[in-house]
Amino acid sequence: MKKANTYLSRGLEVGDSKEKVKELYGLPDIGFYEDDEWIYLFYRDWLGDGSLNILSDDYFQIIFEDNKVKSMVLAAYIPID
Repeated sequence: MKKANTYLSRGLEVGDSKEKVKELYGLPDIGFYEDDEWIYLFYRDWLGDGSLNILSDDYFQIIFEDNKVKSMVLAAYIPID
């Protein structure tokens, strides 16, 4: 059986260290280095004027266990209307 891709485009994968996450993505928008959960928020230029706005319903979450990536979640709000 072939293993599914378990890594992201920057090379992050389950089992990587917190330090590697920090090198690839920087410190989290929500959470501290010592925390077991880091959240990165997404920003978009809705008006096209160069101003960036936080998308509160769109985020990238990383859960750590023993300072290693245990899981990753990419959440996005998709309007239906």
